[in-house]
Amino acid sequence: MKYFFTIFFTACFITLHAQQNFSSIKGTIVDESDKPLSNVSIFILGKDKGIVSSDSGTFTLRVIPEKAIALVFSHTGFSSIQKNFFLSNGEVERVKIVLPIAINTINTVIVTDDKERKENGLVKINPKNALLLPSTTGGVEGLIKTLVGSNNELTSQYNVRGGSYDENIIYLN
Repeated sequence: MKYFFTIFFTACFITLHAQQNFSSIKGTIVDESDKPLSNVSIFILGKDKGIVSSDSGTFTLRVIPEKAIALVFSHTGFSSIQKNFFLSNGEVERVKIVLPIAINTINTVIVTDDKERKENGLVKINPKNALLLPSTTGGVEGLIKTLVGSNNELTSQYNVRGGSYDENIIYLN
């Protein structure tokens, strides 16, 4: 029976000692007007995982004692803040984090498209090559007649027949 009590008390002592092998950081996160911020991301610098603050802006984080850590607090629309901690075994650090509103200006964004558009029946002529192409009728008018399919070889003029006058059509006479 004596050995049973010795083993029991030893196990209890080890369990109690193991439970005290951590430290805590507890705090509240507010904005500049002292309103609590919910869903603020809190993560240890260099680690992939983290936590978020509650709806009332509070958080509790258990950390390894006797080890320096850096916490990063970030939220959309606010500037991120980094705080460094070094806690003793069993220590509870209470903090109040004030996140300032971020004033960021976005640079002008220009969207360009270098993709060549293709349409059925559309023929694009490179102006530099149009002057070098041989033509019996000469000039761009002859090239247009060839591409459109006009058979009129007796005239050097291009006419559009049918339909009414439209501002978007260029008539060459």
